[in-house]
Amino acid sequence: MYRVIDYTSSNDKFVLTIPSQKQLEGEVQSIPGCLFDKKTKRWAFPANSMTIKRFFEIAKVYKFTGTKASKEKTKEILDSSSIVVETPIDINFDLINPDKKLFPFQVDGIKFLIAKKRAFLGDDRGVGKTPQSLLAVASAKAFPCLIVCPTTLREQWVNEIKDWLPTIKTKVIDAGPISGHLRDFNVMSYSVVWKHLVALKHRNIKSIIIDESIFIKGRDAQRTRGIVSLVDAIKPEYRYCLNGTPVTNRPAELIPQLKVIDRLDDLGGHTYFARRYC
Repeated sequence: MYRVIDYTSSNDKFVLTIPSQKQLEGEVQSIPGCLFDKKTKRWAFPANSMTIKRFFEIAKVYKFTGTKASKEKTKEILDSSSIVVETPIDINFDLINPDKKLFPFQVDGIKFLIAKKRAFLGDDRGVGKTPQSLLAVASAKAFPCLIVCPTTLREQWVNEIKDWLPTIKTKVIDAGPISGHLRDFNVMSYSVVWKHLVALKHRNIKSIIIDESIFIKGRDAQRTRGIVSLVDAIKPEYRYCLNGTPVTNRPAELIPQLKVIDRLDDLGGHTYFARRYC
């Protein structure tokens, strides 16, 4: 019986048609996010570099026939993955205050953030997550950037921007109406996200930095729903979650944070992640 891999663009998934064999089914289930559809009698998994890598390992043993759509999507994923690895990452050192100096691990962190575009930065407290994220956004020219942080850290962010990037313009968004144009960096607290959700939707925001992202660990919390709604509305190309302790109690706390940076599907999706890690 034929083993076929297809691709459906409507839900961005690869679809497998396989014979009913326990050993093969067990291998297919090991693909992150792969689920069986009882109606179609087929298996489907998210189309990304992680899943296709696992599929290739299975296909070395079990030969599959690929449709034109699946071959084109696979090539797209592989080409995209290689671009991320091979393209040189340039940091705009000219923007940095000449009195400031980056450590080698911070340079690596900036390059990582620029390359991945949507990522966690989980360095320990006090080692420079703030300048790494600021310089990643500035080097990528991902302006305007929205920075969301606890109210107590808002002024600290403003000061860090002035210290590291003195020529970059900054705006503080408080509880009042947003007047005028956004600046390069726009700092706001979690408490005003819902208030400005509509106003920010059409501001062409290119990046967002979520500081102390553990604040959105609760899936049903108002603060979490506000951040998720904001990101869904503005759809920034660059998304960074910053926290030295992204998990305080259980792995489920990562789910809202992964959703915000659009990485949950890379780990198999909500259902798979919860079933495997929670």
